Amino acid sequence: MSRSGSESERSRSRSSSQASLGRRSLSEGEEEIRGLEVDEEESPKELQYAQLDPAAAKAHEEEQAQFYTPLAQHKAVSNLVFYSIMMFVFPLGVMFGSYHVIFLDYFGYDSRTASLYAGITAAVAVYIVIICFIYTAYREEADAEKEKLEKKKE
Repeated sequence: MSRSGSESERSRSRSSSQASLGRRSLSEGEEEIRGLEVDEEESPKELQYAQLDPAAAKAHEEEQAQFYTPLAQHKAVSNLVFYSIMMFVFPLGVMFGSYHVIFLDYFGYDSRTASLYAGITAAVAVYIVIICFIYTAYREEADAEKEKLEKKKE
């Protein structure tokens, strides 16, 4: 009995020492975070430009303002919303349509087999939406790079 009692005491002392270590590391981490005085609005890259040369920082800000206009931001958000909706609506429509029209009516499969194939077509539809979103994002980036080069030439 004394053996099991001493084992339980050891396990309690281990758990309490681990808890105190956790509290100690947390408080040290909080002190480190409080010690940092970085403006949350500035990114590390902007800080780097500002530290190197104020003129370079101002030029960088002007360059970024040319490409991240409210129109460009609106276009990016509208594309995100559009493809988010399409990610939900398109696969469901494809699944419903292929289940009823193609697999039940045209091929005459039983409902279990038709459901399986309709699910596969819905998964393919999700990949199609993802590929379209990636293509649109890549095309926007390429257009922005072209505009950037044209403005540098001027």
